[in-house]
Amino acid sequence: MDFSQAEQRFRWIEAQRASGQLSEAGYRAELDQLRVYDQRGRLWMPQEGTGQWHVYIDGAWQAATPPQTAPPPPPPQQKAAPPPRPSTARPQASQRQQVPAAPQANTGCAVGKAVQNVVLWAIVFAVVAIVAYLVAGQEVEILYGVALAAGISALIIFFRMISAYEGRITDIRTVESTSYDEDGYRTTNRTTYAYLLRPDGKTKRVHAHRGWQRGDYVVKRRGYVNPKKVE
Repeated sequence: MDFSQAEQRFRWIEAQRASGQLSEAGYRAELDQLRVYDQRGRLWMPQEGTGQWHVYIDGAWQAATPPQTAPPPPPPQQKAAPPPRPSTARPQASQRQQVPAAPQANTGCAVGKAVQNVVLWAIVFAVVAIVAYLVAGQEVEILYGVALAAGISALIIFFRMISAYEGRITDIRTVESTSYDEDGYRTTNRTTYAYLLRPDGKTKRVHAHRGWQRGDYVVKRRGYVNPKKVE
């Protein structure tokens, strides 16, 4: 496996985890297979969650850019026989040191992100409700409007958090829409969309984020509100 093949495999397992089809244990097992040796015999591996390449030097993983040339096959001692399947027996210390642990990213899990978003949403609308109540002369009716707005926003956040997708940006377009108010005044709104080519060959239109460009690869995980550009 070379660096290009490892990157393609990494995107696939990231999408499988984001869609809930791959458990955390399965994800890390797949990630352990993405180890690549360069021509100098150095071990490389993409970082969990980010895909940033790390090289194993002096007993530690260090972020670096892999060489452009194709790496040779793994050392002969690793090709002699396939490693045994993981067992419940605890390996000896000498065995654990032969294969370094995968580089870890400082990213929270999807559940933690979901809880964080819910708490933030609750705090914002609690503050809005208190301010509106005081400004309106402590009229209880004003709280009904705030509660309605909170319910609508909660539904929007919920559906955004349960969605999962990925794809490469093939096009970015700005769409204009025109509306008129009761007095006949026209308002023009401009919305920028990114068109993603998904792994299944279908195209998905999503709201473009700042910094996105054609050719970028975007992943949206369950439990996260916004998608993330991974390359």
